[in-house]
Amino acid sequence: MSEKVRETPSLNGKIYAVCVGKKRSVPKERVKAGFIRAGHGLEGDAHAGPSRRQISLLAWERVVAVNGETNLGAVPGDFAENITTTGIDWSAVPVGSLIGIGTVEIRVVERGKPEHGPGDYSFHGLALLAKEGIFAEVIESGYIVEGDTIGVRLPDEE
Repeated sequence: MSEKVRETPSLNGKIYAVCVGKKRSVPKERVKAGFIRAGHGLEGDAHAGPSRRQISLLAWERVVAVNGETNLGAVPGDFAENITTTGIDWSAVPVGSLIGIGTVEIRVVERGKPEHGPGDYSFHGLALLAKEGIFAEVIESGYIVEGDTIGVRLPDEE
């Protein structure tokens, strides 16, 4: 975890899955590791680029809950997230928070995203990432691997 990010017990977790999509509007494929480039996002992902939403995160606990409620059988990447996490309640993480994963540092720029219309990606009609996901810009580059520790520093802790 980056030295810049102080550990907070309720805001620490792990990477459950790393996922990449070669094209938009389809589920992402679990790749287990990847390189996140500053100002760009996860290498090889169709959503990477100079936009503000360079990387996306979603709690595995929420996917499991939705699976239990709906019998969807969703797996990591099905909601188009780059990083599926465990142990962090993303609803408690405000915009501006810094997230450290090894040498990687990202800043939360958006919680969820506005709905654009019928062409937006959803998994069997459910757009969980758009409703509950975290979108971030990449500040510091580095490799990430499933199992890596994630630490969150809230904006008032900087």
